[in-house]
Amino acid sequence: MCGLTGLLAARHQPRAELQKLVRAMIATLVHRGPDAEGVWTDGPRVWDRFARLPHPLRRVLGQAIGAIPVPLWDTAGSAYAWLRPGTAGVLRPGDKAHRLGKRLRTVKTSDDLYRSLVSEWTPDSGVIEPAVAEPDSQLDDPLPEHGAEHPAMRMMVQDMRSYLPDDILCKVDRAAMGISLETRAPFLDPAVIALSARLPAPMKIRGGMGKWALRQVLYRHVPRKIIDRPKAGFAMPVGQWLRGPLRDWGENLLSRDRLTSDGLFNASAIRQTWAEHLSGRRDWSVRLWAVLMFQEWQAAEKRA
Repeated sequence: MCGLTGLLAARHQPRAELQKLVRAMIATLVHRGPDAEGVWTDGPRVWDRFARLPHPLRRVLGQAIGAIPVPLWDTAGSAYAWLRPGTAGVLRPGDKAHRLGKRLRTVKTSDDLYRSLVSEWTPDSGVIEPAVAEPDSQLDDPLPEHGAEHPAMRMMVQDMRSYLPDDILCKVDRAAMGISLETRAPFLDPAVIALSARLPAPMKIRGGMGKWALRQVLYRHVPRKIIDRPKAGFAMPVGQWLRGPLRDWGENLLSRDRLTSDGLFNASAIRQTWAEHLSGRRDWSVRLWAVLMFQEWQAAEKRA
């Protein structure tokens, strides 16, 4: 027994058992680290599966997926989980299906796909006023001349120079330092990075399986049932918080007056998204959080 469920149940266990549980959790968090994704890859498998289809066919497939309402996708996901007991299921299948459908309709290259994966608000969402020009970002910087020829490799290079240092590693460092805990990211050891960079794409993605080479090593030392299991993240229930204890805070930052005061945002688009989220019809927590953080930062700068 481990994870949050185990920790909550641990109050019924003797102290020695509780200490073992906490040590096991810390060891898992500290030594595994959120570092393997960009190096050994899982995400680009999606592109490998769909890139073989001509774009017109992908567009038709995307339209068909988007034509099915979100609640119907959610019902299908619940039925699948019921028919397949023991599987992890899919969280919010309707939202994910619609995002996939939109990407199939719009992306044409692996670079388009990557940008869509890291952008909650797409260019056609109208969240930014037309008069506001979007500045260049790190995603617009040129990629290395060598090592990024394969679409999956291009995505991993982008991850290595943006997602890893600016997102998950940053968050882990803040959380760990908040309780004076030193963390390590063993997959980011220079020797491991150098080895990964030399491996061809088929040794990272093979037969629809990501991190293929890494798995072959782990199979020698760790039971397959531990390795070949669905991913389980540590996401906070931000969506529920925004409908509950953070609702007034969010309403203040996303008020029409606040959104229109600087002429940056399309208040109508954001207010509609906020209303859909509050109603429970959609989970727009990540999309709204980006705007909320900008609004909070801007307010802090004005106060300073």
